[in-house]
Amino acid sequence: MALTNWWMLIPILLAVVALSALFVLRDRPAEPGSGLLAANTDRMRRTPRFVRLARDHRRWMLVQVIAVTLLVLGASLLSARLSDAAGGDSEQHNRDVVLCLDVSGSMQEIDAGLMESFAELAGELRGERIGLVIWDSSAVMKFPLTNDYTFIAEQLETGVRELEDYSYNWSRGTYEGNGSSLIGDGLASCVLRFDRPDEPRARTIILATDNLVNGDAIYTLPQAVELAVDKEIVVHAVAPRMREETREMRRQVARTGGLTYTMDDRTGVEQVVGSIETMDRQRLRGLPTATASDQRAPGLVLVGLGLIGLFVAAWRLRQ
Repeated sequence: MALTNWWMLIPILLAVVALSALFVLRDRPAEPGSGLLAANTDRMRRTPRFVRLARDHRRWMLVQVIAVTLLVLGASLLSARLSDAAGGDSEQHNRDVVLCLDVSGSMQEIDAGLMESFAELAGELRGERIGLVIWDSSAVMKFPLTNDYTFIAEQLETGVRELEDYSYNWSRGTYEGNGSSLIGDGLASCVLRFDRPDEPRARTIILATDNLVNGDAIYTLPQAVELAVDKEIVVHAVAPRMREETREMRRQVARTGGLTYTMDDRTGVEQVVGSIETMDRQRLRGLPTATASDQRAPGLVLVGLGLIGLFVAAWRLRQ
């Protein structure tokens, strides 16, 4: 235990010294010639009743002094905030996740699986936000980062149905550029979707792409990854199969601290999402922290005992 506001003891101690000086000055012997002279007081002081009354008076004066001491000590503990520090691990829930999906034809199965898994996961999240960006030759934000989990699940489920029906209406706006699967531009667009730059939030991108770039992009993959590194964003990649382009993407994604997963069908999507969630939870587990809690009970007990003793002693001294 420790005193948080130990400096509060200084004015209390000064007040105790001042009160003690006041009592000493008040109770000092009277100056000669200022009182009423009486004879034969020694005989009166030896009577049994006087002796008993004097003894009781000293006893209750001592009780009063002890009560005042307890009262001052209790008030000191309350003012100085006696606290107890406890250590522990803190698990953070302030993560932002952007689903960054390449909606070219070869990615529809994987995209649908990822959105379906995250739609199911949305009901288990607390304090985390999810956003969705789809892209091919140009990027479209389907919904920004939000913690409205009902809305997230509805939007992702709608996307799954649209992809399974091969509806191009859902991916409208992603074919405005020249080319296809422009991964550098797609990843850079996802990096720029993160808001609240001053908040200490963990930021993750789930990048799903076949990485079969066709056309000229504004950003190359290394440039987009460098942008993510600068903003301390972890990028996890999901690709349909292992090829030379995927190996290059794996090397680039590793620079952010992320992993690359490859699969040939949707059967492994849930395992991929589970692995990403497990890794991110480990990354988000906070360092051991010390939390201080005020311990008011000792101070309140001392104040209570002091007040009771003071009132009882004052009542007995008046009798």
